[in-house]
Amino acid sequence: MLAVGVGICVYGQQQLAFAQHQPDARQQATIANNEMRHFGDAPENPGPIATDLSTSIRPAAVAKAMRKVANWQIARSQPYFDRVWTWSALYVGFLAAADSLNEPKYRDAMMAMGQKFEWKMRGGRPNADDESVGQAYLDLYLQKKDPAMIDPTKAVLDSILLARGHRIDQAGRLNGVVRRALHGAAPVGADVCRHRRPEIHYLPR
Repeated sequence: MLAVGVGICVYGQQQLAFAQHQPDARQQATIANNEMRHFGDAPENPGPIATDLSTSIRPAAVAKAMRKVANWQIARSQPYFDRVWTWSALYVGFLAAADSLNEPKYRDAMMAMGQKFEWKMRGGRPNADDESVGQAYLDLYLQKKDPAMIDPTKAVLDSILLARGHRIDQAGRLNGVVRRALHGAAPVGADVCRHRRPEIHYLPR
């Protein structure tokens, strides 16, 4: 999400002419639903294009655009933080920006997010949406080394291992929910294996 935002800020300045696709009724309903859930914005008047950014890809110029987008995202989004995968993608961006820009407030916001949710995943049924937030939890755990920050994630992955034998169809294939969890949240399983449970393989080999 941060990368997309940076791209919009930088390339939007060029004021290139693009033919705009007008959404149909079904697409507009999806947009409205996503806005209601604070997955994004589609304001009638988005405001002026940033004039203090450069299209240069030099580190200083890119860092300035990253900081501008991240600051806007924090102010705009923090009250609505959730554990759906769309938010998890943003959290990974904040943590990367915290390191790249040496800006602790982005990591502090992620710590507050984890504490708000007690380091737990959304829902009780393991799937990729639930697992995706584990990437942010694990990154923060590696900084603080507090087991309480990662144990709920490990418990969800363990539950997938226990359930795997009961989720095979007659053709010997994992059902859709488990396949989606394993592929969509593969970084979480791989990283927890490496840092917390090296003796266990959460992903099929």
